Amino acid sequence: MAYVVPFLGIKAGDIETWVERNISARTRLSVLLRTLVNSTGNDITKIDFRNDDGRPGWDGYIDSSQPTPWIPGGLSGWEFGTNKDI
Repeated sequence: MAYVVPFLGIKAGDIETWVERNISARTRLSVLLRTLVNSTGNDITKIDFRNDDGRPGWDGYIDSSQPTPWIPGGLSGWEFGTNKDI
C-alpha cells in the first residue's frame, strides 16, 4: 500500500518558494517528483525522470499497472518545469 512519509507534508506554496529562490531546484525537481511517485504509487514497474540533461522528448515516464489519484495506469509521459511561464 502506498503512503506519504511525514517529511513530505509540504504545501504547494513551499514548493513555489523553493523554486523561485533556488536555482538548483531545476535539477532537483525530478528527484522530488520521483520521491512523490514512489511514495504514492502502487505496482510501479518503471520510473524514468531525467535530471535536466537536455535530451528531447518527455521529462519523465512512469509505467504503473494500478492507477492512483495522482498516477494514471499504464505508461504515461510527464512534462514539468520550474519557470513561471508554463
